[in-house]
Amino acid sequence: MNLDILVKLYYAFMYPLLTYGLISCVNAYFSTTQPLFILQKRAMRVMTFSKFHEHPSTIFKHLNIVKLPDLVFLYIAALISKFTNSLSTICA
Repeated sequence: MNLDILVKLYYAFMYPLLTYGLISCVNAYFSTTQPLFILQKRAMRVMTFSKFHEHPSTIFKHLNIVKLPDLVFLYIAALISKFTNSLSTICA
């Protein structure tokens, strides 16, 4: 299969499962989200037919896919931004 199709399938099937309820997992321990991150890395290796011991950072960078811990940080930043913007409109 073409790599573009595999990335689209990732965003269609796996990405929604990873991001569903991500804000509520913010206070969770790393050990709670670690299995999801392992599954994400495994999916990236399967998509690119990489070896088991290949470093995942190069794969994520090649596919332009954000890692799960970075997604958590991104969702927190977006939530804080929305909250502060709503406070500034209320106070103004």
